Amino acid sequence: MSSLRRAFVAFALASAAILSWMGSRPAAAPAYTYHLYVDEVRDLGTLLGHVWSEAHAINELGAIAGSSETESGVRRAVQWSSPTASPQNLSHLGGGWSEAWGINDSGVIVGNSRSSGSDAWRAFRWTTAAGMIDLGVTGNVLGSDTVVTSTAEDINNVGVIVGNFRHKGSAHRGYLLGWGKAVVPHCGGSGSFLLESTAQAVNDSGYFTGHVDCAYGQWLVPYRATLSELIEIGPAMQAGGDRGYGIDAAGRVVGGMMMLVDGVPRYHAFRWSPTAGLKDLHTPGDLTYESVARGINTNGLIVGTKTGDLYSRAFVYGQGIGMTTLPSLCSSWFAIPWSAAYAVNDSGWVVGGSRTCSGDYHATLWKVRVVAFQIPSSQP
Repeated sequence: MSSLRRAFVAFALASAAILSWMGSRPAAAPAYTYHLYVDEVRDLGTLLGHVWSEAHAINELGAIAGSSETESGVRRAVQWSSPTASPQNLSHLGGGWSEAWGINDSGVIVGNSRSSGSDAWRAFRWTTAAGMIDLGVTGNVLGSDTVVTSTAEDINNVGVIVGNFRHKGSAHRGYLLGWGKAVVPHCGGSGSFLLESTAQAVNDSGYFTGHVDCAYGQWLVPYRATLSELIEIGPAMQAGGDRGYGIDAAGRVVGGMMMLVDGVPRYHAFRWSPTAGLKDLHTPGDLTYESVARGINTNGLIVGTKTGDLYSRAFVYGQGIGMTTLPSLCSSWFAIPWSAAYAVNDSGWVVGGSRTCSGDYHATLWKVRVVAFQIPSSQP
């Protein structure tokens, strides 16, 4: 074989090898863009003769718990048995005032009410069969003294309830009521003890969240706890309002926390997980509004409220969509936007409240979904 032919064959083999290598390269991971669709915005209405209402919780079957109020300020705990149902009055404990904050998948509702002749709040549990029952927290000894006021904030599918109480002249304490006993968040570390706490939400595994103030520790910080362990979520800036408000099945906590943004203290919605740690839900450097997250579902969809100088708006936060504002009940250009979101279930139903075009504030239901669209590849 001539040297020229040998050179040509070597070139051909090398070219084939290069083409073969190029053809066998692994394809680039597909890129996606995400879009939030709001399929429905529904006014849940009020009790007859009432002018104000707000929805605070929704279970996986679509039953909703919240409150309705008259123009004179008389409030009643209510439930909507489904997203299309009218509100049902859950009554009260004798004092003419009540509100509902939590509901589980069995339709058990918790909240707080007043008894006859007393202004003290009393935590309650409501069922279809038994009606509203005083949990017995107010008036009993819990911790070191007799409780003078109590609230129930959330209930899980096992029936465990979390809430808050206060002794006469003392700071707030959070409690978890289940397994035949009541406990409060505790503080770890040598010489540290509890000064103040709240309990706001609980998941089916018994993890709960709120805020805690431990002596010789951080000041008023959100936490995630079990009966035997408490993890502080920080850092804290001594703002007084840092708090976990929602927790999902995986133990991820959402809430609000004072953070430094470009050297400016701002109250921002956060998400915390045992694996990824703390995340500010705002776009980096955003100083245009403040926010708080109130609920999270198992798909990682987060809801809450963001506020500016002249508005308060319900939002949804999720992968690829950031913090997206939800539409209000009134879309008129002259209406001052005012809305809030408190909870979201795994089907994408979000509940809260929104101002109507008449100026009243009504419980509101949004149906949302996040859709991922694959971006066409630019590679050949």
